[in-house]
Amino acid sequence: MSTGTLRQELAHPFSNGVNVSLYRDSANNTLSLEVRDERLRELFTLALPQRPRTRRVPSPLDRWLSSRRVPAASASIGYPVTGESSREPPNFG
Repeated sequence: MSTGTLRQELAHPFSNGVNVSLYRDSANNTLSLEVRDERLRELFTLALPQRPRTRRVPSPLDRWLSSRRVPAASASIGYPVTGESSREPPNFG
């Protein structure tokens, strides 16, 4: 098994002869941006700076949902959260 870095391409837009690729290096969890101009035959790579991890502050909606023991996903897709509505979720089956 190879111990080299695993580079995963996350995005690759192309326009007017310019390729832009966004890569994630899984070995050190960094992002890089590679820009290739096919007409000028130029290539440059930028290492994107890492932001320090920050603690997510719960929103008032998060606190309201957790006080009612309602999963946030059910509220975000329009299902009733308090049982006050008799609307049934759609049946996709």
